[in-house]
Amino acid sequence: MNNPFPQAANIATTFPPTAEHTALAGFRLQRLEVLNWGTFDQQIWQISPGGDNCLLTGNIGSGKSTLIDGLTTLLVPTRKLAFNKAAGAEDKERSLESYFHGFYTSQQDETSGRARSVGLRKDQHYSVLLGVFYAKGIQQWVSLAQVLWLKPGERKVRRLFIVTERALTISGDFSGFGSKVADLRKSLKKKAVETFEGFGAYQQAFSKLLGLGSDGRALELFNQTISMKSVGSVTDFVRQNMLETPDLESHIVELERNYDDLKRLHDAVVDARKKVDLLTPIDKFGEEALQAAREKQHFNDCRELAEPYIASLAVPLYQTRLAQRQQDAVKLAQELEKLSSLQQQQDSKAGELQQALQQQGGGRLQQLQQDIDRAGKERDLKQTQYQRYQQLAQALGLADTLSATIFSQNIAAAKLQVDNFSAGLTALETQTDELKQQLRTQQLEQQQLATELSALNKRQSNIPSRQLQIREQLCQALDIAESTLPFVGELLQVKPNEVRWQGAVERVLHNFALSLLVPDELYSKVSEFIEQTHLGARLVYYRIRPQKLALPAQAAAGLLPAKLEIKADSHFYPWLSQELTQRFLYQCCDDLASFRRADKAITLAGQLKSGPERHEKDDRHQLQDKSRYVLGWSNKEKIQLLASQYSHNQQQASRWQQALDKLTAKKQQQEQLRYQALTLSNFELSFEQINYPAQIQRIAELQQEKQQFAESSTQLTLLQSAITELAAQQRDTRVQRDDTMLATGKLQEEISTVQSLLVAQQQLLGDISAAAPQLYFPTLAEMFQQYGAADKLQITMLANQLSLLRTKLNEKIQHLEEKRNKKQQQMIRAMAEFGHQFPNDVTELDQSIQALPEYQAMLHSLRQEDLPRHEARFKEMLNRDTIQAMALFRSKLDTAEEEINARIRLINQSLHGLDYQPGTFIEVDNVPSTDVEIREFKLRLKQCVENSTDDSLYSEQKFEQVKSLIEQMRQEPKWTQKVMDVRFWHLFNVNERYREDGSVKECYSDSGGKSGGQKEKLAYSILAAAILLQYRLVGDDGGQHPQQRRFNLVVIDEAFARGSKDSTRFGLELFKKLGLQLLLVTPLQKLDVIEHYVQHVHFVDQKNNRSMVLNMTIDEYRSQLAAQQQRQSYAAMLKPVAEPMQ
Repeated sequence: MNNPFPQAANIATTFPPTAEHTALAGFRLQRLEVLNWGTFDQQIWQISPGGDNCLLTGNIGSGKSTLIDGLTTLLVPTRKLAFNKAAGAEDKERSLESYFHGFYTSQQDETSGRARSVGLRKDQHYSVLLGVFYAKGIQQWVSLAQVLWLKPGERKVRRLFIVTERALTISGDFSGFGSKVADLRKSLKKKAVETFEGFGAYQQAFSKLLGLGSDGRALELFNQTISMKSVGSVTDFVRQNMLETPDLESHIVELERNYDDLKRLHDAVVDARKKVDLLTPIDKFGEEALQAAREKQHFNDCRELAEPYIASLAVPLYQTRLAQRQQDAVKLAQELEKLSSLQQQQDSKAGELQQALQQQGGGRLQQLQQDIDRAGKERDLKQTQYQRYQQLAQALGLADTLSATIFSQNIAAAKLQVDNFSAGLTALETQTDELKQQLRTQQLEQQQLATELSALNKRQSNIPSRQLQIREQLCQALDIAESTLPFVGELLQVKPNEVRWQGAVERVLHNFALSLLVPDELYSKVSEFIEQTHLGARLVYYRIRPQKLALPAQAAAGLLPAKLEIKADSHFYPWLSQELTQRFLYQCCDDLASFRRADKAITLAGQLKSGPERHEKDDRHQLQDKSRYVLGWSNKEKIQLLASQYSHNQQQASRWQQALDKLTAKKQQQEQLRYQALTLSNFELSFEQINYPAQIQRIAELQQEKQQFAESSTQLTLLQSAITELAAQQRDTRVQRDDTMLATGKLQEEISTVQSLLVAQQQLLGDISAAAPQLYFPTLAEMFQQYGAADKLQITMLANQLSLLRTKLNEKIQHLEEKRNKKQQQMIRAMAEFGHQFPNDVTELDQSIQALPEYQAMLHSLRQEDLPRHEARFKEMLNRDTIQAMALFRSKLDTAEEEINARIRLINQSLHGLDYQPGTFIEVDNVPSTDVEIREFKLRLKQCVENSTDDSLYSEQKFEQVKSLIEQMRQEPKWTQKVMDVRFWHLFNVNERYREDGSVKECYSDSGGKSGGQKEKLAYSILAAAILLQYRLVGDDGGQHPQQRRFNLVVIDEAFARGSKDSTRFGLELFKKLGLQLLLVTPLQKLDVIEHYVQHVHFVDQKNNRSMVLNMTIDEYRSQLAAQQQRQSYAAMLKPVAEPMQ
């Protein structure tokens, strides 16, 4: 049958050929000496295996583990020492100090009542540990020693470490130097023995000499082997003892360095994009504001040319009208000539009739007619005068009945009303003046608020605009940045958890907060400028000398400085801290009792106590009036407050304006009534001058007389009738002629007017530039077509159409101004947001339309240069550096994983040569871990590097994948250690297989459910595989080069205590086959099995709390055992040891 495991054929080359060969190649323990170590007191004790296997045995508590702990102290780093571990001792039960002092029991302290340790030795001694190793194959000695001592006044034991390639002894090399370790150092130096102050360098030295490797894993395994009884988890054991920890630190550092460089570029790309995103609306709104301004200017120019444009439409209309009116004038001249001829004929006939009438007695009749006509004129005059009187009486609410009595009463009443209206007007005038004053005050406050808001929007400071203007003027004159001269208020703010004290703190620090801080190097220039400049306001400034700066003082809780936060990055931080502590150390009191007790204090209501006697409370302004707050390096809250106050004041001003308008209207009404009352009181006519009914009666009487006279003569009646009829015709003719003459005059006047208007319109057109019609008339024509009469235009509509056109132009201009203002405000808000996000980019830019070109230049530079350059560099680094580094890192992990597989194959080649049970062998089986985090990490790492050869790769998603992975590595070190340690990528089991066909008999993931012997058997098998690796007994050379340094010692404490004799024999055979030196620590019950595998026996016993050792060969032990009974022989064997101690 073919062997299913061909690698087993190579066992001869991978497994040590003979135990003797391996022993020759490795360092073995020749001798272990101790002085003043634990209960081994006052003299040198040693065990001398001579490089052979040996048994260390004795009663419980005799000191066996003390010797083993001495050996491990020589070899194992302090941080990994676990004294008496095989016996399950607590971590703090034994220590270097307890072994140094020789603690053996505890007693109650009489003072404290607590237990205290009792030792064999005090402080004035030293302890020595010495281990001597020899490698026969290379004929090399190596001695390791440690000297322990205690300096006077100290409690921590000090150690001196010694490594040399000589065989040392305590008696010959570590005695005769008294209590001065310095003398020992000199003595050892003379002997060319190297000493070390720390364990690290000491370990490197002896690891190199003993062939233990530089990674410390062989020592870890050596330390673990001492107390190993079973395998808890095969996976954990394999990971810890058979596999090397992958060295990925440099790769991780390189990954993080590449990522940091890439992140800086990515941040530059993000910043550039963000800047573009923030600058784009600035450009958009700014251009829209400028376009609106240009359109507004265009329509302004159009408005200026509205009259010439209407003139261009009026000229043809006037020309047509003039031609028509000139034709009408010709027709009227012909008609007038005709009527003049008719009038002459009628006048001739009327003369003839009048002559005839005179002959018939018509003189009296004419006289009566003249009297009637005269009386009618007087009636009309008096009626007109009465109507004026009646209007005045009705306006004043007086009776308008035509009566002499009422007339006199009304005159008197009007005089009284004049006085009343005068008094009322005086009161109204007073109210109007008061309202006007309030309105002016409000408008002034609005202007101040607007100025303050404008200043606040340009900066982040709460300092009033007047102080900011002074500083701006000062900094411009000195050509320095405003941040160089901060106000105190810009560097202080009330802590968020102390806002209830803000009003009181603001009141105390108001004047101090408005003080300017001047660095010493600028003091002379600042003082000179202020001296030569009229500031128009009060300014306080402090000269900050370098020597005044001190460490910040810490104010106690409850004091005013403790409620303040100083801007951390300010150079003035120490000075401000010291100044606050010195000048404003006020106790902030919640109640008056505390306030009265304190020397300096403030209350929440703003009452200030600046000494035992002086108290002050300044309520000229509201304590919580946030518009007066000046502390803080953010003014958003103040801007909101002032904007709200501005809106409220605007509404109040509107209400006052409405009230003022009502008062003005009422005043005008009262003035009109007063004027009417004054007019009536000073009425210049008498009652008879307005008594028109008397004239009506007089006319009636004359008409009656005329009628009676006319009826007395028939011929006279006929003549009178003819005259009357002719007079009517004359009137008609005269009216027609007058109308015609009037029409002619009007027509001539109209012609003259039309001519004048035509000339005026032509003059308007002639006064404008030749280019104006081409530039502006199309716009005006479009608006006229949309809103005007268009083709239906008439001369009578010109003024109205001009007014309409101007109204629409005004509306358009107003709309464009609102649009411009809106877009400009949007632009300014966008500028403010950009400045908030990137303050360093706008240190010399303000938020105005004038600064727009600089913002646009910045945007153009970003779009055309910065952003493409950053993106190209980011893409290049992402592909060339970061992803390649990730790919290299992944390759390193894959290589480490392959090394694990290779190492497991190497282990299994060695294990195939060992019989686990008759007909079976064991091997380590590795399977991929099912851990979700590890699988996810491998997938994420793969996603980071896939498609990395694509030159066109540029993916924000790719960067986010890299960022997510690297950031998690930084933030979760435990996760990083887990997923990047390739050992955790695998789970390990032990398979027991039949040699015949290689099939699995049993799979072990741990030793659970096994008997003690089975557990030991599995543990020693796996341990053997680990020793083969860590002691470098297998590998490329297979441990076959005698000149190569190897370490061959294995110590097993409580060895084979719970296993069967078979499992004990299995373990001993296994270590024998490996050629390892065994130092076994165990009771005597299994000596019948162990004695065949050891050459020396070391008995440990204790008397009078002091331990002792008896050394003998196995042959000596057998001889004494044969001569005496076991119990008796044991006492006899101890007798030679006990006698020197008595």
